[in-house]
Amino acid sequence: MSVSARLAAVRGLGATAGPRPAGGAGRVGRAGGVGGARGVGGAGVVGRAGGAGGVGGAVLGVAAALRAGASPSVAWDRCWGIAAPDGIPALADVAARCGDPRHAAAVVAGARLAARTGASLAVVLERVGAALADDEAVEVQRRAALAGPRSTVRVLSWLPLAGVGLGWSLGADPVAVLLDGGGGTALLAGAALLTWAGRAWSGRLVAAARGAGVDP
Repeated sequence: MSVSARLAAVRGLGATAGPRPAGGAGRVGRAGGVGGARGVGGAGVVGRAGGAGGVGGAVLGVAAALRAGASPSVAWDRCWGIAAPDGIPALADVAARCGDPRHAAAVVAGARLAARTGASLAVVLERVGAALADDEAVEVQRRAALAGPRSTVRVLSWLPLAGVGLGWSLGADPVAVLLDGGGGTALLAGAALLTWAGRAWSGRLVAAARGAGVDP
């Protein structure tokens, strides 16, 4: 499920959520152990990519700090190093620390939703953080899956030059044949056109795969 879909599902919390918990080490979301410990301790401010746990782990760190009794402004300052006097950080501050503007928008939207509905900010951030962690995990898997096709395209692009080198090593003169101004030159032009078309087509397929499942 995408971040926007999960954030929309959180809107139902406003009617049932009680007051924000003031203490207790409540359970943090699935990825809380990755980014939460550093956030509660206050020793590490989230970096551009959210630290070792990514943006999702850093958001869960803020939720963990809230569960431990910190006020929203203190939790944001302790975990992200940004000011949030009313518990809602500025979008520009969050975006500066997120690699994806959609993630920054989801974090700020979650904070605004909690403020408007009276839902627990810790609960909302746990939901948002878990959704962001899922998105980041899917992105890692997508990159790993696309690494093979990209490598194949690069190898196939260099094969024509490797063939020319092989012909040269066998005593032939492929350069003279390809630049003879006749049939060889026509073959060279056709091969260059087909290579360009293949790379363009492969690039479009990879781009479509990367964009699969991304909200418009």
